[in-house]
Amino acid sequence: SVPGGVVALLEHEGYKFEQGPLLIGDMLPNEPIYEFLKELIKYNKPIIHISLGSGISGTYNNFLNAKEMIKEKYPESLIEIIDSTSASLGYGMMCIEAAKLRDEGKTYEEIVRYVENIKRGVNPYFETSTLTYLARGGRVTKIASIFGNVLSIRPVLRLDYDGHLVVYTKGHGKLNTFKKVIEAAGDEYSVIVTADHGGHDRTHGTEMPEDMTIPMIFHGSEFEK
Repeated sequence: SVPGGVVALLEHEGYKFEQGPLLIGDMLPNEPIYEFLKELIKYNKPIIHISLGSGISGTYNNFLNAKEMIKEKYPESLIEIIDSTSASLGYGMMCIEAAKLRDEGKTYEEIVRYVENIKRGVNPYFETSTLTYLARGGRVTKIASIFGNVLSIRPVLRLDYDGHLVVYTKGHGKLNTFKKVIEAAGDEYSVIVTADHGGHDRTHGTEMPEDMTIPMIFHGSEFEK
């Protein structure tokens, strides 16, 4: 189960963070979501959707809109849309925990209540190798981004309790950056350091071992037991 708190530090090397505004593109229009939910309704079972945090994506609100459309046509349907206030590994862990509870025979209400209770104890941190797009999004100044890139300053971003992306700290070099987050977490949290996917060169998605393997580092008393 998820410990009292989990810090999920994800490293991004030239993927989402370097394509433009951070994660804002991860948004689905209402119609495909409606069709997706309508297909699930056929199974005549409660539906729980754990969404990418509303502070960084419009997907959550679009699922709410699609849910209302579904409820108009299928008023007896049970659908819960949960704002994870998280991203990537953070809300992936919530999905895994929810699936475990489902398999244990927990009720729809119990699973929803559990996820709502644990989501503020899962704290994703994102490390990126460039300040360029943080400057473009207004999170750091253009001058600071230029000097930061030259000096290999690597920012650590985090999602606050409402799911908004903020700059948490900065480190010099990869190892120093990881060390800062682990030190900040202290003994209260367990720390998982991971990339969000495998890869080779500047790509991923093949069946090569490099692409199929996701590196992970576990730190904390929970993993020492």
